[in-house]
Amino acid sequence: MCGRTACTLPPGKLRRACRYKNKDNKVTEPRWKGGRVGRYYSSPNVAPMSWTPVLLSAKHAQNDPDVEGQDLNSSDRMLQVMRWGLIPSWYKKDLKSFNLSTNNCRSDGMLDKRMFSTPLNRGRRCVVLADGYYEWKTTKDRQKLPHLIFFKDDAESSDAEEENDEDDQAASVRPRRRILTMAGVFEIWHPPKTEEGPSEPIYAYSIITVDASPAVSGIHHRMPAILDGDEAVSRWLDYENVPLSEAVNLIKPLDSLEHFPVSSCVNNSRNKSLECMVKIEIKPPSERKGTLFNYFTKTNKAKKEPSSDDSAENNVKRELDSGDTGSDKKKIKTESE
Repeated sequence: MCGRTACTLPPGKLRRACRYKNKDNKVTEPRWKGGRVGRYYSSPNVAPMSWTPVLLSAKHAQNDPDVEGQDLNSSDRMLQVMRWGLIPSWYKKDLKSFNLSTNNCRSDGMLDKRMFSTPLNRGRRCVVLADGYYEWKTTKDRQKLPHLIFFKDDAESSDAEEENDEDDQAASVRPRRRILTMAGVFEIWHPPKTEEGPSEPIYAYSIITVDASPAVSGIHHRMPAILDGDEAVSRWLDYENVPLSEAVNLIKPLDSLEHFPVSSCVNNSRNKSLECMVKIEIKPPSERKGTLFNYFTKTNKAKKEPSSDDSAENNVKRELDSGDTGSDKKKIKTESE
């Protein structure tokens, strides 16, 4: 399963991290849909109902005014901020009453359940982006130990990290790896009309999950469906040239991941401190004092930076002000697997 992620790259670095070769074999950066970053606020602790960046085919924007007259190809890509937690198109009530758990979509049922099969058959496939995702390992004494899981170090690591960015407060603690690319399905939900008239449609997604690979099965028995490499990302997004019957072959467990334990401060989704991502060492049994916090010692300290409106530490205030942290107002039900 996947119930918490980290996505700390600023918008500019995120574009650079998502470079790809287009149909003319030229390296290009995906544009933001409508030219707007929208509700994306980088954060080391992202919970369902948050707004996060995803990749999707640029063909989905063919009716947007800013691309009118352009020849869009389904193999081209764009970035868009979407709500984590798919809302079925057939849901007609107020969003506050929506209580289905849709942050994950099990691969073994995605073609049978209408809320997922309908958008998949319409080509609404996306790639959810993150530095990594968190999972909790249950120990023999029933303690829950959080781990940050991300791509293994390899030669394909993004060069976006090499460029200095004063607004990137998380650079000192983020694993220097390729951005994690997870297969997703999205839907476009139209809220009920009000006295003020129709509201803007909401784009929302679910992360597809599969059985865990040996790389992470010691932590949890489920994992996100990882798309490893540009070819896999391209085939998942290109819904016009790669039919769903072929694309589903990409949805499988992969071993190209590694992980390390992190502080239990990540347990609280309101905690946006960079400490959430810092690697720790687990103390041996003889040194444990009986509380979860005493199980750990930090191997690094997050670099203290001056406050910035774009820093990950300040994002919690901005999210609260924007009203997009509904996940903290009520208990989130996660996928039970």
